[in-house]
Amino acid sequence: MTSANELPDWLARVTGQSPLLLVAPHGGRRPRASALDVDDSRKVNDLHTAELTFELAERLQAAAIINCAQDRNRLDLNRVSDVRSGAPWLVDLLLDDVRRQIDAAGQATVLFIHGWNAIQPGCDVGIGARLEAGSLLPVRQGVPSIPATFVPRIARFAAACRAGGIEVTIGERYPGAGRENVLQMLTARFAGDAHPGIRELARLGNEGKIAAVQLELAVPLRWPGRLRAHLIDAMDAFAESACDRVPAPAVAALEAPKPQVTAAESLSIAFHDGNAGIGGFAGAERVSSGRRHGRLLLCVGAKRLSLFTGEDSSVHQRPRPGSVHCAGLSWMADDDRGMRLEFDGPCLVFPRTDPFLDLEDGLADSTLSHLQASLVWRPAIPGTCLGRLDGRLGHDGSSVSVSAPAALDHGRGLEASPWRQRRVLRVPLGDDTFLSIVSRVDHDEHVEGEIVRGGVLEPLLSGRVSVRNCPDRLTPEAWRIEAVSRSGTLRVFGQVSHAIPVVRPLATGKMLTHFGLARFADGERVGFGTFEQSQRLSPKGTDR
Repeated sequence: MTSANELPDWLARVTGQSPLLLVAPHGGRRPRASALDVDDSRKVNDLHTAELTFELAERLQAAAIINCAQDRNRLDLNRVSDVRSGAPWLVDLLLDDVRRQIDAAGQATVLFIHGWNAIQPGCDVGIGARLEAGSLLPVRQGVPSIPATFVPRIARFAAACRAGGIEVTIGERYPGAGRENVLQMLTARFAGDAHPGIRELARLGNEGKIAAVQLELAVPLRWPGRLRAHLIDAMDAFAESACDRVPAPAVAALEAPKPQVTAAESLSIAFHDGNAGIGGFAGAERVSSGRRHGRLLLCVGAKRLSLFTGEDSSVHQRPRPGSVHCAGLSWMADDDRGMRLEFDGPCLVFPRTDPFLDLEDGLADSTLSHLQASLVWRPAIPGTCLGRLDGRLGHDGSSVSVSAPAALDHGRGLEASPWRQRRVLRVPLGDDTFLSIVSRVDHDEHVEGEIVRGGVLEPLLSGRVSVRNCPDRLTPEAWRIEAVSRSGTLRVFGQVSHAIPVVRPLATGKMLTHFGLARFADGERVGFGTFEQSQRLSPKGTDR
């Protein structure tokens, strides 16, 4: 048995009276470092889960085991192997409280509080299983971590969440079915384990005396605000022992609907209103798993970003023809072959333009806010991706009109060709010229694109993009662009105003992408556009 002296100083224990135990395994922090220099496998800790679990324990009069400071990359309290080697005391703590609850109420409830970094208001419930026709069906090799009699309790929780605008799914993203997941340690899967404490937890779980649930909470449910307060209210469902009179439709609502035909593979838009001092990028794409990802990012002022991200499984799609919907972000066909973008929901505000280089550090600096968007894009002429965006953006009560050149990409899917260094520039000039140019660099430069000039659409015949980087040799600072079409040659100078860096893994090495806003000029004609520039990184963070 573990004594208090054997526990680490970063672990907090809360005693409780109700038959409920809360566990926050990833409430710590990792050291700050640039993503250019760290291992790609480094995981983000579940920010705000420690504070939230303290608040829940007080509200529900529940016991709690809370990691307040330890980095999950050093010791992961949600991995069975890490618990065995570095935190065997966790087994004793779990067993002590499970026995307490069973003695008092005949059954123990253990809730593991986690976080995932989508910004949609959602909670994914992991129980090692999915629901179908009212039955628990294991996911992959997992074992259900709750008895069937506990399902109405989850249905009560889900109904209370949905009443406040929080979507609840069962294991769509994090089912809690992996053998290394501590949730599975409380099931029959570990009945033959060599550790006597784990064996007893597995036996009690197999007898239906333990209901273990993993709650993956998206950002708006963890950051302070209205949605977190509503989640705390909904958690009362887990402290209530009475689960009768739960309507069958409430339980059925936890089951994933049958797959539907999905909308377009991908859709994205980029705009820059230089007069309003705002620009943005929005998109949605479906990956091979069928899951759809959506995002809306705004550059506001000199150094502030506002971001929404979310995802939906394709089984939740109910699209009308010509529409894409993802986690509250909606694209709908509009008149004149245009598209309407609508959003009304939470966003994160970052006080700098590089929060994605060290995501955990960037998230720690962010604040939760509310964003509204009602924007309409229309093509300059039929058949082009170049056009104009008009509408309004609202942010925490303030509102601004937007009217700017914008480029729309629709239905092109994910690029399957081998990776090459590339630059994509959307270059408006004056009132009648809009250039889209893509430069890919292998051994030679390959340029393609189109230009709308004087109401006429022309493909590019040739071109060249020369870049000047900042002293770090990585961040673009300016370009010289030459674009040749049937009607002549366009020469443009571009200057970066906002550069947002993101590092992504490749099959070998890493890719550094900068995207953002720029000012372009061709003599006296000036315009405000967008760019994306990608390059491969060497292990030391310099381009090859």
